[in-house]
Amino acid sequence: MEQRILPSGMEVGVLGRCVISSFCSETATHYVEFKPRPDYVPLHSFPPRGGCQRHVEAKFVSDEEYNQRFRDSERALGPDVQKRSDYVIRPLNTEEAAEVAYEQAAPDRWAADGTIGAVRRVYEMHSAEEIDGVLIDAFSAAHVIRVYDALNEKNRARFAKFDVVRMVEVAFQLVQSQK
Repeated sequence: MEQRILPSGMEVGVLGRCVISSFCSETATHYVEFKPRPDYVPLHSFPPRGGCQRHVEAKFVSDEEYNQRFRDSERALGPDVQKRSDYVIRPLNTEEAAEVAYEQAAPDRWAADGTIGAVRRVYEMHSAEEIDGVLIDAFSAAHVIRVYDALNEKNRARFAKFDVVRMVEVAFQLVQSQK
């Protein structure tokens, strides 16, 4: 699943979805950040992640339950079970909730932008989709969006009037000429 870092630094899935579990379609409602201990320094720093309540409750258990599962051979720890005390877990604050809501509103923004919005949807969802009868993949969409975002307002208006095939042709020509 495609993930993105919000301006607050929190990582969420496309459309503000939970990233605690793969393929979760629920909205992120909780902030989860690893809290390093003095005796343990992680090799990599990880951004805080957005998760839904169901996955946060399933993955992050109390220390007592964690220790009980560790001792109990019948209920072995799964790879996704973590000690709650090793993490900062809280509901989203107002700023983070607003950022997630903005991410959720992406389909409305895509629809309002016409063809460019449809290409942006393919790019952001990292998919392939038929736009105006032409199948556009994420690679082609990435080039079109890269070129479109680099143009000034006058040229953006001209570029947006092109049909999809012409947009892709021009985008590839411009990207190739930059190499």
